[in-house]
Amino acid sequence: MSRYCLYCGKEITGLHANAKYCPECRKICYRAKEREYKREARKRKAYLSRSSKKEKDAATLKKISLKERRDNINKLIQETGMHYGEVAYYYDSGKIDELYKRAEYLKSIGRIKSNDGEHKIVKSCGGKLKGGYDYFMISTN
Repeated sequence: MSRYCLYCGKEITGLHANAKYCPECRKICYRAKEREYKREARKRKAYLSRSSKKEKDAATLKKISLKERRDNINKLIQETGMHYGEVAYYYDSGKIDELYKRAEYLKSIGRIKSNDGEHKIVKSCGGKLKGGYDYFMISTN
C-alpha cells in the first residue's frame, strides 16, 4: 500500500508506517500547526484573564462581606458575653432582638457574667518551672 504526503501529494517511501508528510513538507506543516496552537493559546489566556478579573472582584467582595460579618459577630460577643456559635446563629438568621433577650435571661440566672470592662490580675502557676510566677491580665467574663 502506498502512502502519499498530505501537503504536496508525493509518494512517501522509507518512513515509518504512520507518516503523513514527506521530509520536506513535515517542517512546514508542523510549524503551521505550532503557530495555530500558540494563537489559540493566546486567545484562551486572554479569555481566562478577563474571567479571572471578574472572579477576583467577586472574591474581594466576598472577603469584605465575610470580614464585616466576623466583625459584627465579635462585637455582639463582647456585648452579650455569649459563645460564638449562639451569636453566629442569631446573627445569620436575623434574630438580633432574640439574641439580646436570651443574653439578658442567661445573665439573670447567672450563666453569663456581666462584663463591665474591668480586668483582674491572675497569678499563673505555669512559671514555677523557671522559678517564678507569671501574671496575666484577663477579663472578668
